[in-house]
Amino acid sequence: MFNRRLVRIKVLQALYAHMSAYADTEESATGESGLPFTLGKGVGEAGAVTRSLLELERSLQAYIDLQHTMVHLLLELRRANRKRIDLQKSRYLRSGLEPSENFVNNRVLQQYAANESIRAYAKQRNVAWPGAEDFVWYLFTTLEKESFFDDYLELNTPSFSDDAAVVSAIYEWLQALEIPQLADDQLDEQRTIYAWALSSTIFYYADLDSALDDLLEETGGMHDLDSADVEIVPCAIKEDLRTFALTLLKKTIEQHENNLQTIIPFLRNWDPSRVAFMDLLILLMGLAEALNFPEIPIPVTINEYIELARSFSTKSSPQFVNGVLDSMLKQLGEEGIIVKKERKKGERRAK
Repeated sequence: MFNRRLVRIKVLQALYAHMSAYADTEESATGESGLPFTLGKGVGEAGAVTRSLLELERSLQAYIDLQHTMVHLLLELRRANRKRIDLQKSRYLRSGLEPSENFVNNRVLQQYAANESIRAYAKQRNVAWPGAEDFVWYLFTTLEKESFFDDYLELNTPSFSDDAAVVSAIYEWLQALEIPQLADDQLDEQRTIYAWALSSTIFYYADLDSALDDLLEETGGMHDLDSADVEIVPCAIKEDLRTFALTLLKKTIEQHENNLQTIIPFLRNWDPSRVAFMDLLILLMGLAEALNFPEIPIPVTINEYIELARSFSTKSSPQFVNGVLDSMLKQLGEEGIIVKKERKKGERRAK
């Protein structure tokens, strides 16, 4: 689901790209802080910050694009199934058998094809599959060999639940396709969905699993006879999430010097010379969030940044991030530097 957890990942990726452009990680770069890197001038320069904010917006929009692209991929697989049926019909008719049309008549895919927001988004953004017939045919002929797909085709009268289940199974199947190790002479071979994503944009490659997970969830929420004007797949980022993302990145960059000075004393129980660059970025982001988003409770912030460390840094990073953030945010709260809003009774907790 496109939520604050995913947004934090996007912000961390944008922050890493931004800060890496100004970081000196040579051995001689160790400064007074003892950290094994320094951040040069220009980190907070207005033009550079604006460029990184624009890149973050592109990344957020690319996630929506990717979800719609995957929806259209299933529609292309349905088209390939129709092609297969047309090729096989004469042979089946001679034997008295009719090829199964379960997939071409799949009601989830029919809703995709008729949905007004999906159709409008495809016209507005480049999310279709022009010129990808060979790739789609390769995927379809691979899909045909899967037992779950064959079992579905053999159903006499599939229910809507059966239709939704096979669509969900295809999304899971796409996730499970082996990621090839591409040599230089294979970079143009789109042999799996991951190879296609890598050749399209780094955003797609990084987001593919999350986007497919979201589509799985959205498929589970569909119903037979849903109106064509129901938004099945999001077409825009919610404004509160967009604001959260841009503000978090902007504040993390703009406040990095002061926040770094706040963080350094809390490294006293750790060896500063062994602090990973990614861990420092996670601490800077976590501190910026705690300072600038009073509606987000401290325990939520700490837990979210532990998870970022678990996903994007070293094996020991979650413990390190937990230890530093916990002691630092607790002290800043006691000093009145971090002030959180009191939740009203019945109000949902921010995440």
